[in-house]
Amino acid sequence: MDFTPCAQALQEIIVANQPVLPNVNPHAIPSFPLTNKLEDILKMKKENELSHKAKCRKNKKAEKSKGYFEQQEIKMAKQKKNKKEKRNKNKNKGKNSQ
Repeated sequence: MDFTPCAQALQEIIVANQPVLPNVNPHAIPSFPLTNKLEDILKMKKENELSHKAKCRKNKKAEKSKGYFEQQEIKMAKQKKNKKEKRNKNKNKGKNSQ
C-alpha cells in the first residue's frame, strides 16, 4: 500500500492550518498557543522578575532598618554623652561648694 497521496494531503492540511505571523514586531508574543517549552521559559522569566522585585523590596527594608539601627546607636551615644556631662557637672558643683 502506498500512503504517499494521504501523506501529501495531510501535509497540505497541516500547512494550511498553521497561523501566519505578521512581521510587524519581532518581539511580540504570538497569538496562537505557545509550545509547552516556550510557555515554561516565559513562566520562569516572569518568576525570575518577581523574585528580583522581592529581593529589591527586601533590600529596601534592610536599608531602612539599617538606618533605624544607626539612628538608635547615635541616640544612645548622645544619651551616654549627656549622662557623662551631667555627672561631671554634678561633680564640679560638689567641688565648688566645698
